[in-house]
Amino acid sequence: MKTALITGGAGFLGSHVSGALLEQGFRVLSIDNLAYGDMRNLAPFIHEPQFTFYERDILDKPFLMDISRGVDVLLHFATYKIPREEGCIKTIEVNTKGTETILDVARDRKLRVIFGSTDDVYGKNPELPFSEESALVIGNPKSIRWSDAISKLYSEQL
Repeated sequence: MKTALITGGAGFLGSHVSGALLEQGFRVLSIDNLAYGDMRNLAPFIHEPQFTFYERDILDKPFLMDISRGVDVLLHFATYKIPREEGCIKTIEVNTKGTETILDVARDRKLRVIFGSTDDVYGKNPELPFSEESALVIGNPKSIRWSDAISKLYSEQL
């Protein structure tokens, strides 16, 4: 049986991918600090024997190293979202340092990583639909709105 470790597991994307992987016969280890995730997203399968949830932070490398033993794939969806009024530094810090930590664990464990970015990286590009070749048109750097986008851009480069 293959095992997947999903960060941001209680979020929209992480919970839906968890459900799909469980249906395909995977064992799923889900980690989320619940800053944005919601346990209600896990309700359909929280008691499944092949599903384990950890309320932990992705910056905790020793914990991640411990639970990633025997994992086949790491799916990284954890993120601090676009701040509404403040918190742009926290968004940048958690998203970039979180991805660095995830990639360190993946390198040490020789794991493949699937990384969930955001369409915000395309910013104000008016050309739809976006593709991997689309231009990145970030707005005014004084706007806290772009902290999520620039942290995801950095993470994509990593």
